Amino acid sequence: MPTQIDFENFPAGTLVLNLYAGKGVVFPWGGIVNSDSPEGKPHSGNNFLFLFGGSPKPLVFFTGPSYVALWAGTRNSPQGATAWGHLEAWDASGTLLGGTTQQLVVNACDTQLQVNAPGKFIASVTLSLVGIGPDGMAFNPYATIDDLAFDVELQKLEPPRWYNPWWWVGLPVPPLGVSVLPGPLPGEKWAEDFAVALHAGETARLAADTAVRNEAESVARRLAEIAAESIKRAAKVS
Repeated sequence: MPTQIDFENFPAGTLVLNLYAGKGVVFPWGGIVNSDSPEGKPHSGNNFLFLFGGSPKPLVFFTGPSYVALWAGTRNSPQGATAWGHLEAWDASGTLLGGTTQQLVVNACDTQLQVNAPGKFIASVTLSLVGIGPDGMAFNPYATIDDLAFDVELQKLEPPRWYNPWWWVGLPVPPLGVSVLPGPLPGEKWAEDFAVALHAGETARLAADTAVRNEAESVARRLAEIAAESIKRAAKVS
C-alpha cells in the first residue's frame, strides 16, 4: 500500500523532524507545518510543510520505496519570480537512481515532482530549488511540499552514508543491526535521536568557519553516539 502524508494531522507551527518516522520518513533539516495563506498554499487541504535549511534538502526513508512523489512549491517568493524544483533519488550506497526537474508555481504547492526506480530501494531524496527574481537576479526560494507519497518495499533499510550520523562525524559504523534501522515504530526514542543527529551532522558540514565547524562536529559526534545507543536499544542488539 502506498503511503501519503498531507500534513493535516498537526496544527500550523508544528516542528517536523521525526514526527512521520512511524510512516517511514524523517526530515533531517526539519520543517514547520504552515497553513494556507497568500505567502504559500497547499496542494490539498489546509496545511503544507515549509522545509528548513539550504539546498538540496534531504528526506530520508526507512522502508525502501521504489518511487517517491511530492507536490513542491515556494513560499513568500516575490511577485513575478520564476522558480524550478529538482528532485533526485539515491540508494543506500550513494548511487543516483534518477531525478526530475520542473518549473514550479511560486507560492503554492502545485507542481508534482516524482522519481521512479523500479526494482530499486530509495534511501533518500533531495529537493533543490533555484529562482530568478523579477529583476533578473538569482535567489534561493523557500521550499514547500505537500502530499508526499511513496510505496513501502522493506521493513528496514540502512540510510545513505552521507546521512548516516556516524559516517558524518568520522565514527566507526556501529555493528550490523545498529546501523541498519529497525522498522519504523511510532514514538520510539531512536527516531528522535537519529533525526537530531542527522541535523547536527548536516549543520557541521555546511559551516563555513573552521572554528564553528569544529565545534559543530564535536556536538554532532556526541549526538551520533547518543543516537547509536538509542538505535541499539531499539534493535535489541547487544
